[in-house]
This record gives sequence, C-alpha cells and structure tokens, in this order.
Amino acid sequence: RQEQLNKTSLMSSRKFLETLLEMFNENVIHNTGALVIAAMLDFLTFALCAPYSETTDGTQFDSLLEMVAANGRVIFKLFQHPSMAIIKGAGLVMKAIIEEGDAEIAAKMQDLSLSEGA
Repeated sequence: RQEQLNKTSLMSSRKFLETLLEMFNENVIHNTGALVIAAMLDFLTFALCAPYSETTDGTQFDSLLEMVAANGRVIFKLFQHPSMAIIKGAGLVMKAIIEEGDAEIAAKMQDLSLSEGA
C-alpha cells in the first residue's frame, strides 16, 4: 500500500515527470551523468516494468509510458553505453514500452531499432 501511495505521489504531476525526462534526455545526449541516468532507469523500471508496475496507477502508467516512448531514440542510444547496468535498464524499459504500449508505439520502436541498428 505504501509503495502505491509513493508512486501516486511522485507520478501525479505531469510537469514533474516532464522535467525528470528532460534532465534524463540531456544527460543521455551529452554522455554525462551516468549515475543520474542509472537512477532514472531505476525509477522507470519500478514505474513501468513487471512485476513492479503492478502497483502503478493505470492512468499514470499510460501517461509515463507515452512520455518515455516519445523519446525512444534516447533509450536506444543507451544500448551503446559502457555500463552494463545502464544497458540492462534500457532494455527493461524498452521491453515494457513494446509489450505495454499500443501497436502504434510498438511499430515506432521497431522502426527506431532498425534505424539505430539495435
């Protein structure tokens, strides 16, 4: 129950999530802040990836999934990171996007994977 309350509190503000994802994207694009990237991937894993996502509110889950999928190219860039922990986290998040997103999101990720060589 406490985990659900914490997730609801953290994910209730779309502006807060957008700010976190902007910071995440900037660090990935500029190859800086590996600890920040790893922490954000942990946050996304606990929000979007099974079995942890079972305690995430459905509306908040869909909203965050859509926001992360909109920046799919950034996630694919992480597959070239030197840290295996970051690569694994990116893989878990990408798996959640493909499995939990609609067909349009899955097709977009497939196109990105081909263009990024992942």
